[in-house]
Amino acid sequence: MESDPEILIRGVMAIVVLSIIPLVIFVLWLDYFENGLRDLMIKKPDFDREAELEKVRFFSLIIFLFQFILFLGSDEVRKVFPLICDLTITLCILIQISLQLKIEKVIQPNTETTDPILNIALRTIRSWLIAAAICGFLSIFGVLIARWFATLLDSSDLTATALMLISGTLGMALGLALNFALAPYHIIKILPTFPMNELPIKTVIRSLFEKNHIKTPNLWVIDLKKIRLIDLILTGFMTGKGPFTYSLFLSQFTINTLTSTEIRALILVELAHIKLKHLQKRIALTSTLIGNSLICATLIALTAKKFFPTPGGDEFLGMGLGLVFLISSLRWSIVQKQNQEFEADIYAIDHLNLEYEQLSNALRKLDYFSIKNLQPENVKNMPLMGFPETERRLFLLSAYLKKKNPTPTEKLAA
Repeated sequence: MESDPEILIRGVMAIVVLSIIPLVIFVLWLDYFENGLRDLMIKKPDFDREAELEKVRFFSLIIFLFQFILFLGSDEVRKVFPLICDLTITLCILIQISLQLKIEKVIQPNTETTDPILNIALRTIRSWLIAAAICGFLSIFGVLIARWFATLLDSSDLTATALMLISGTLGMALGLALNFALAPYHIIKILPTFPMNELPIKTVIRSLFEKNHIKTPNLWVIDLKKIRLIDLILTGFMTGKGPFTYSLFLSQFTINTLTSTEIRALILVELAHIKLKHLQKRIALTSTLIGNSLICATLIALTAKKFFPTPGGDEFLGMGLGLVFLISSLRWSIVQKQNQEFEADIYAIDHLNLEYEQLSNALRKLDYFSIKNLQPENVKNMPLMGFPETERRLFLLSAYLKKKNPTPTEKLAA
């Protein structure tokens, strides 16, 4: 095979296009099939569901065989650009599988089972695949744009490698931001939820947001019977619309377990996070980490290309190292999150009239019943205590309050 870079790039782009075309055909066919399926459900509710399932699986198999043949036939190009080619074909197959499972659910909806854990796990895997597909596609698209731009400018190999790493990493960062914006949509698709319409706690939550001049999110209740979810989840961007609208999720278990004042305490902590712009600070730190990872990966990849000029090696090495550096640097994000939690507690007490007693009761009660659900034999005579992380958080908060409001005895001792 000729080694002309322009011919190789055209080969990569041809593989990308040939991978996407059958996926587009599959999407169009599914749209046509779904329209006919709706008419069939109305006219003949007792239709043969197995026959319809076989149609979907047969057509999906044809598309899959095409992708497999393309995979085998592109062996020479994939040796030079393994990351781009393999990821593109893999992502197309994953998207195809996700669409197939979605239409199969319409044809033969899952019946309600006594244990929803498996269904939730499958939906979680599907959402992860969608998130990975978004990040992967944007990253690959960025790499292709960088290669095309470098070829257009007739750049050197080192410049082309740097552009590829920068564009690919930025594409991945854009994918992460898009997935965060879609987080409410993913949660609704993974967990059984319903709008918080008639529940009395809705009035309490809305009044807290309005009193603090913060846009009220969409309010949802997570309705899990067998699993006790104790976290209050506020996710998405405040400026989002439609599926991107930021939302607050509260589990039915939490609503049934806590009093309205205890739920109020949890909401005030979330409001403190918003007031302190903690989300923006996390994004700023994450962007810095991504930038540092990008710089390190680029420098190492350029050095490796200079001393070990293996075709395609810089592509795999740069993207791989960028991912390794990013994962290792996320430790700083965990530390930042812990510090922000304590900062939000203090702000809520000082500025939002949060009562320490209500917050401690809420956190310990949720932890206690969560432990009791998992290990009832170990909590028969257990005092109302929380997880170690909760107790550490409350200990630090209690120490702050004592320092801020010392007793008369402590004042004399000081």
